[in-house]
Amino acid sequence: MKPKITQNFSISFSSRIWKLHFDAFRPYLFLELRDELQLQTTFAYLDINQNKLIWDAITMPENWWIGVWQVQNGVALFYQYNTPEIPESKGIQALKLENLQILWEKPSWKFLETISESEIVVWDKQSDQNETFIANILDGKISKSVKKYQKSPQNQAFFEKTLLPFSYYPENDYFSMINDFSKKYFSLELKEKIDYLEHKNWIILSIYVTSVNKMSNFLWVLDSSGNKVLDKCLASEILEVAQDTFFILEDNLYFIENQNTLSSFRL
Repeated sequence: MKPKITQNFSISFSSRIWKLHFDAFRPYLFLELRDELQLQTTFAYLDINQNKLIWDAITMPENWWIGVWQVQNGVALFYQYNTPEIPESKGIQALKLENLQILWEKPSWKFLETISESEIVVWDKQSDQNETFIANILDGKISKSVKKYQKSPQNQAFFEKTLLPFSYYPENDYFSMINDFSKKYFSLELKEKIDYLEHKNWIILSIYVTSVNKMSNFLWVLDSSGNKVLDKCLASEILEVAQDTFFILEDNLYFIENQNTLSSFRL
């Protein structure tokens, strides 16, 4: 019997999926969605253990010039831009995702990084530029200031859990090897770029093919024998290759189809 993968979910939204933000301490995914015609930013919240949408199409008072610094411990940290002409991020607004309550706001702060489940490092532009602070994410209170703060690699442990593919371009020998395999077994010549990742007994590929001068992006999952167990079209009639077309977190494969559908499979 050929090995199989099982689908966790496939959820479509009315707007383009702009960014994905995983909660570093809870099994939740926060989605930033943008409608570029209406200049409208909305947000969605997904439980990745239960594979269900908690809520969707939530907006903030600023509906376009807004972004997300970080999501942790059930709290989203937002920023806004100064002006369209000077798109510099400013301020922190903390939103509790469970009940959509604004916990605190600091217009002069800039988020630097997470150091624990409840603490973040921030810089206040009204202070000495070499001085940073450690603040509580739930109430925004400062516990102490830090002189000459340096970002620590060990604080990125969560993000190391996210497995990202290697990218190979036509001048790379690995591109040629994978392309030869594709031509031999699938009669397809690959173009532009290949994203490649091996995980457990699976090989995951994001590939590009052309037909009548139109390029499409496909996601393949192959078993250890080279059999194709998943074949998804991520985008069609595209002009350029994409970045970060898929990733794996805790044995779950995540990818975006047609810019507005988030899908996940258990590997």
